[in-house]
Amino acid sequence: MTLDTLFEKPSRASQCRFGREYDELDETDRQKLRTAFLDTEITTTWIWTVLAENGFTVSESTVRTHRKGNCRTCGKIA
Repeated sequence: MTLDTLFEKPSRASQCRFGREYDELDETDRQKLRTAFLDTEITTTWIWTVLAENGFTVSESTVRTHRKGNCRTCGKIA
């Protein structure tokens, strides 16, 4: 591995489940999720509940990890 790999976009195979499900959302829904992540009055539990009701299969802790931008696989916030 070289430092060049830092600049490569992760392949779909190396993406976490949250990232794959997030990428399947249309742009309008992705923007709504990004907005919810930034709104400190919306709890992570509520975001997870809404996502689960809409077919996301990730855990609440995974949503929390992504909300903080701490995913070990993709390292991104939605």
